Amino acid sequence: MDNEQNQQPVASISSAEVAKMGAPHYYASAIQIAWTGNDCSLILSRNHPGVVNSGPAAGQVVVAEEPQCVLSMSAHTLKDLSVLLNNTLEGYEAQWGVVETEFTRQRAKHK
Repeated sequence: MDNEQNQQPVASISSAEVAKMGAPHYYASAIQIAWTGNDCSLILSRNHPGVVNSGPAAGQVVVAEEPQCVLSMSAHTLKDLSVLLNNTLEGYEAQWGVVETEFTRQRAKHK
């Protein structure tokens, strides 16, 4: 489904016409990628503060990574997803400016 063709301006849709999708919603601030044979698994995680329970660091506040979901797909689907995400981000950056992260800055240094 091509979202660009199917989207209507929000102002033309009343809230009575909108139903929840019924799909789970996850927030991720970190991602890991694992290959298992011909499939790729994206491990989506979020960071949150925690307190060490025991040992020499007991009582210290740390940032813990908590996996939210694992999204697995074929290499073909991963390629399609990467193209769609890249196109979407290019549109966002054209409107709002380049998005930089520590990862993209480090990657640019090594090219």
